[in-house]
Amino acid sequence: MHQFFEKENIQYKQLKKKCGYAVHREWFELFAGKLKDGKGKFRAGKYVWEAFDSGVLPCVSGNKAMLQYRQKIIENYLVVIENGEAVFECHSDGWPDFSGMEAIVLPESRSWSMIFSHEGTSYFAQPET
Repeated sequence: MHQFFEKENIQYKQLKKKCGYAVHREWFELFAGKLKDGKGKFRAGKYVWEAFDSGVLPCVSGNKAMLQYRQKIIENYLVVIENGEAVFECHSDGWPDFSGMEAIVLPESRSWSMIFSHEGTSYFAQPET
């Protein structure tokens, strides 16, 4: 991941695991609360994006998702990798394309999120209300 960030000219800092876990949980609360079971755990299948792909969670997908993502004003953001295994604080001059990777982009404002899958699909989501 570090090589990708450097190649894409992304300034980044990896968060400690405890902080990364908190960010990932916050993302679930904001964007995937419907996936919480009776025991307070989030279930989305093996990958988070599957809930968006199946229509369980509302989103815009594919080219429309990338268009909405690219049109957002640049701000600092977080990148959650592989279901929370690593979380990075980032900044760059444009929104990076994580197509083909398991990654969630969450802007500092928390007003939207972009979800990428290892299969090359992408999903743009708004927080649940």
